Amino acid sequence: MKNTSENLLGLIRFLCVVISWGLTGILGASTALIVSTYGKLPIAMALLCLVGMSGAVAIADVTIDACIARNSIEKPSLASDMQSLCGYVSSVGALIGYLSSGVFVHKLGAQVCDLRSQ
Repeated sequence: MKNTSENLLGLIRFLCVVISWGLTGILGASTALIVSTYGKLPIAMALLCLVGMSGAVAIADVTIDACIARNSIEKPSLASDMQSLCGYVSSVGALIGYLSSGVFVHKLGAQVCDLRSQ
C-alpha cells in the first residue's frame, strides 16, 4: 500500500510541476507578445506586462528550486551536483536569450518608447 501511495504522490508532484511550467510559459509568452506587438501601450499596461514576464520567470525558478530541494533530501550526495547543473543550464538559457534578443534588435531595429505622449 505504501508503494502505491508513494507512486500517486510522485504523479501528483509531477503534474503540479508540469502545470506550473505550462502556466508560466503561457504567461511569459503572452505578455512578451503583447509588449512586442503593440507599439504604443499605455504605461500601466506595459508595466503590467513586464511584471508578468518577470513573474513567469520567478515562478519557474522557484519551481525548479523546489524540485532540487526535494531531490536533495532524497539523495543528499547529489545535492551539490544538481545545484551546479541548475545554475549552468540557467546561465546557458540566459546567454541564448541575450543572443537572440541581440539578433532581433539588429534585424528589427530598436523600439522607441516616447513617454511624453502619455
